[in-house]
Amino acid sequence: MGMRQALTEKTSEHGVRPVVCVDWDGTLVGYPGWAGYQPHVHGEWLPGAVAALRMIARHCELVVLTTRPEDEWPQIEFRLAQERIAARVTNQKPPAVAYIDDRAIPYSEADGWWATLDSLARWLSSGEDGWEPLDLLGDPPPKPVS
Repeated sequence: MGMRQALTEKTSEHGVRPVVCVDWDGTLVGYPGWAGYQPHVHGEWLPGAVAALRMIARHCELVVLTTRPEDEWPQIEFRLAQERIAARVTNQKPPAVAYIDDRAIPYSEADGWWATLDSLARWLSSGEDGWEPLDLLGDPPPKPVS
């Protein structure tokens, strides 16, 4: 089933458009990593981001999430409007069918929390986030016996 069919079925089933949240820095526009707060400095659109947002916005209520202060939201809104993308900008995470974020660590009930902690530990120890590598788990505790 394609995205269009899935979203059309979801919309008609509930009578409302599903909400999809997408992070701004590092997901939609380039973000080289934390280098101290740099007000009003936004990266360039990442490849495919504009086309993806347009497709999402055609079928869903699009929400752009940011941790930037509110006085910077007009810049984000302007860039979205330039690309003719209808979206709401906020720093509040609304209920949604999906959250797209470059820093997300997915949780799966099938894999459980140890797999999630392992993913987080690998991310933190890589130093890819711009921070010093961190050993979250040290020696991880044994996995529970089922």
